[in-house]
Amino acid sequence: MISSARQLVAENLDPLTVFDSFHAAYQTAASRCKTVAYSYQIAGYRVRLYFAGPALPPLLTKALAHLAIPNEAPPDLTIYLWESEVTGVQPPVHSWPPDQIGLRGEIAGCSNERILTATQTDARAVSILDRERNLGIYWINSVESLQVYERAAPLKVLLHWWLRERNLPMIHAGAVGTKKGAVLLLGKTGAGKSTTTLACLEAGLFFISDDRCLLELGVEPCAYAIYDSAKLHPPQMERFPHLTSAVRNGNQLNKEKLLVHVYEIAPQQMALRLPLRALLLANITGKLETALSPVSRMAVLRDFATSTLVYQPGAAQSEVNQMAEAVRRLPCYQINLGSDLSGIPRVICDLIADSA
Repeated sequence: MISSARQLVAENLDPLTVFDSFHAAYQTAASRCKTVAYSYQIAGYRVRLYFAGPALPPLLTKALAHLAIPNEAPPDLTIYLWESEVTGVQPPVHSWPPDQIGLRGEIAGCSNERILTATQTDARAVSILDRERNLGIYWINSVESLQVYERAAPLKVLLHWWLRERNLPMIHAGAVGTKKGAVLLLGKTGAGKSTTTLACLEAGLFFISDDRCLLELGVEPCAYAIYDSAKLHPPQMERFPHLTSAVRNGNQLNKEKLLVHVYEIAPQQMALRLPLRALLLANITGKLETALSPVSRMAVLRDFATSTLVYQPGAAQSEVNQMAEAVRRLPCYQINLGSDLSGIPRVICDLIADSA
């Protein structure tokens, strides 16, 4: 069965048949192992995860714990998850020739208007979404290959695909704020977003995102929380010694960023939704003080769009349009980050107060 399925996929088997074959493999895993369900409310939508086997839930549910709801009302999106090492069930196909895999993991020949398919080659994982039935599949060969970015932002590919069709693009940005509103913190990896969000958390501000949140453009733009994770390189974590005990992957100190779940350490500071007051392009200066300076909207949009789309398979033009609309409607500044961390939240609080 496995060899023939691989041959059929190589010959561009109908994507719906590929989805159904993965779904059947999940059902086999579920018949062999105990299943457990978790439900979440994400920006008003109910999402239910069904796990076959015990290996994945501890690793893929922590970052969503702040959004947990009872398994009662019917879900808007259902996702089935399993891994092969413990369940003993392999999917009908789990590797494709390199020339069929796009830059961001899209699999040529396994996607169409209804079905979207992507792979993570570094983790031997596959995500498939049936947009018509609102069903998703997530498979990974072994939990040992789960990277920190997947534990920090579980199911980001499937959720990105599904939510963008509901005008909720998943953007690469930090988001912090007060009762009066929030700012989006933009910038490439290493620009200082995580340090800024944790400095603001330490000062008592609300936390929405370290580097991924949802953007909604309504009467006023707003940000929705999706993951509670914050990630820092070990040298950065030294600036937040009180967080050391909250690190969830300290055994990987020399291999990946350190992962902290904000909901575990400061649940009262998790905000699920806040109106946006400004966009801030992060810039590390090496100076002591933090200050705002003018920045062109084009520079903000270029960084905003590039850093968001480069990580997400199948990014759509509609997402770029929504980011452009946010840049057009909101004040934009460069935040020049100083080494005195206490000055960062003061500047952000003053900006929000003046903009509200």
